[in-house]
Amino acid sequence: MKKMLIGSLASSLLLISGCQVGEQHVNIPSVKADAEVKNYSVNYDLDVHTEGNKVKVTISMENKTNNPIPLITNNNQLFSVKLLKKDGSVLEKEIIDQRDRKQILRKEKVSWEVEFEANLDDKVVVESDLLLKSKKYQKYDLENPVQKEPVIATTEKIETPKIAFAPDKKLIYTYEVGKKEGYIQQKFQNFDGNKVQSFSEQKGVQLYSQESDGIYYLSSPDSVGDIDATKFIQKNEMTKIIPYPLVEGTTWTVGKKKYGLSDANLKVKTPLDTFDNCIEVTEIDKKVTRYYYYQKDIGLVKVKRARSKFLPAKTELQLVEIKDPIEKQDGKEEKKPNKK
Repeated sequence: MKKMLIGSLASSLLLISGCQVGEQHVNIPSVKADAEVKNYSVNYDLDVHTEGNKVKVTISMENKTNNPIPLITNNNQLFSVKLLKKDGSVLEKEIIDQRDRKQILRKEKVSWEVEFEANLDDKVVVESDLLLKSKKYQKYDLENPVQKEPVIATTEKIETPKIAFAPDKKLIYTYEVGKKEGYIQQKFQNFDGNKVQSFSEQKGVQLYSQESDGIYYLSSPDSVGDIDATKFIQKNEMTKIIPYPLVEGTTWTVGKKKYGLSDANLKVKTPLDTFDNCIEVTEIDKKVTRYYYYQKDIGLVKVKRARSKFLPAKTELQLVEIKDPIEKQDGKEEKKPNKK
């Protein structure tokens, strides 16, 4: 789980506990294609603290010179932040990018904030790495580490309810549109109590909420996806997509659309696998009928559409891949959630 503000550059390794602040003066040399090397006097403040199972990391950078510091990169990535166990295994990893910021102005102080969820009764480690590289500015090296001494801390394990028809960890789903007409990636990234949030470049922010009478859904256009909607979106702002209890024949309406639970236990085949324990939800919108197939531990696995009751339904969307972003980044074998 994370939230972002704006930015900083750092390369550090620390063991965290409670609230600590470290400060270090460093010089950042940069090489421009047609200019002399400049040394930027930069002041860093590093703040890390824990609250329950949450780990909050804030790194601030203050430009002490009268010249702006350029933030030009090939892929917009400034640095990465990892949350690790004591044995070095990665719990979470986030990439901080520059967004619309191209430079840090003279005498300006900016910061990034990342929030992790450790959810274990133990000490944890935060590791950050500088990713600022480009052809135009070839070299951004830190002469000294931001934090020399480790900061020790302890987090707590807090049990949270598992939401049905959605993953319970950060995963990336890839869907095939039509017959290989294109692909949509859905990144599940925020979890809070009875809510799960995902983001895709095509559909923006998507929020799922488990309520006493069913699963509710909200889709909102967002080109960035850094807003954590789990904190403020309420049930009455969302649409019911799955009814509770799961009784075949259950119907409900949302506006002019009619919904029904047409099957509560079936197998669904996709390019990824054949999934057991799926349900089929029918949506009728004027003359178009869509069939949504959800698996209890995964969520949406397939969508079919029929333009007329006299024509067969065709596949509109189907799941082709599930990736664990942490395991992929660290070279481990990717795992898929239990589909049974």
